[in-house]
Amino acid sequence: MRFPLLETLIIAGVITISSSAIVAKVLVDLKRTGNNETELILGIIMFEDIFLAVYLSVVSGLVLGDHASFLGALTSIGIALGYMLLFFIVARWATPLLNKLLNISSDEIFIIVVFSSLFFIAGFSETIHVAEAIGALLLGLVFSETEHSGVPPAFRKKTTLRIFSIKRAVILRIKRLFYT
Repeated sequence: MRFPLLETLIIAGVITISSSAIVAKVLVDLKRTGNNETELILGIIMFEDIFLAVYLSVVSGLVLGDHASFLGALTSIGIALGYMLLFFIVARWATPLLNKLLNISSDEIFIIVVFSSLFFIAGFSETIHVAEAIGALLLGLVFSETEHSGVPPAFRKKTTLRIFSIKRAVILRIKRLFYT
């Protein structure tokens, strides 16, 4: 049974990727965080997360790009990897500029700016045939390097309450649509 290269890459990715959150939760639940092997396990999981970003960039370049020819596939992979490299360079050297740009006094406007940039990057990623999830992930990595990466507890509580009240209102409206 022979599969083409693209299908083989997708199946291999589905089989090999594990969830960092699940592994960390299991380690905590089984009280194995103090064991010697825990550091190795978490190191492997971190490597898998980094590999996942590269893997998704390559596969999305192949799936979304022009892979009818070898040169087209190579171009798609190069664009995806160059896009990732651009984000790593921005995260490394443009952090002071981002700190100044994100120094917004209003919490609400800060959230609007962050979400607007997230949607812009996701749309731009899709335009250059890189998965929008990769663009969003990379933007999150860039923002995590700034001094604005931590969320104050009071703002977190206020935002969580707003999100749940919006969610509740939407659910109630949906129930009214279907159950009246």
